[in-house]
Parts: sequence; structure tokens; C-alpha cells
Amino acid sequence: MTAASAVRREANELADRLVNEALDAALEIQNGFATRSLQLRIGLNMGDVIEEDGDVFGDGVNIAARLEADAPAG
Repeated sequence: MTAASAVRREANELADRLVNEALDAALEIQNGFATRSLQLRIGLNMGDVIEEDGDVFGDGVNIAARLEADAPAG
């Protein structure tokens, strides 16, 4: 295995862990609101995100917003 492939594998493993942690957090948030009248939708996407002056932009944000809009509440 080359050094580049080792770095790529490690980056992929880190990305997988981050996605799993984000999904776990989203489910925990939704479950926390399950007994309240608020129905919550959360969209997750792994993609490029740009933060500038407290705002976020990029394909990752746009796709997550579309997923959230299409998801059923609750």
C-alpha cells in the first residue's frame, strides 16, 4: 500500500465516522422532539461547505436543504 492510498483510506474512514455521528445526532434530536408538538425535518449530506461571515454555502448545504424539504416531518 502506498502512502497516498493509506491517507485516502484514513480520510474515507474519518468521513464515514463523521457521517455516522451526524446521523446519530439527527436521530437523537428528532427523538427528543417526538413528545412535543414540533415536527422536525433534518437533511444530511456530505459535500463541500463554505463558511463566510457566519453563513454557510455550497453544494453540501444546497443538497441537505433539498433533502430536508422533501422529507416527511417527524
